[in-house]
Amino acid sequence: MSRKLLAVISSLLVALTATVGLAQETRYFEALPDLPVMPGLIELEAAGISFDKPGGRIVTLYATGTAAPERVIDFYEETLPALGWQASGGEIWLREGERLTLEANRDARVRDGDTVARFTLAPE
Repeated sequence: MSRKLLAVISSLLVALTATVGLAQETRYFEALPDLPVMPGLIELEAAGISFDKPGGRIVTLYATGTAAPERVIDFYEETLPALGWQASGGEIWLREGERLTLEANRDARVRDGDTVARFTLAPE
């Protein structure tokens, strides 16, 4: 084989390996196993709350990381529609009688003023 062909094959294998690696790293929130945790964020499990009521679930989740709040919002704006969520204005998403609200802000109370993302799920 020519060196150019070997270089192309090698590049494709590296790209494929990276893609597979990213897919394997997808993590989901404990209380909402169909909501992915954005790469680079860490779920704050102890801070979350979850209630199951006859009228529906009420869940509040937190995650933190160094990503800018805008990047967090952008990630979920791209991800949530693929999971069946429909945008309802602002950072509110609707699906099957539930409303998911996302807030992402820098917070000086956490390490180095990292971003804290708060997810609130409630009946619509």
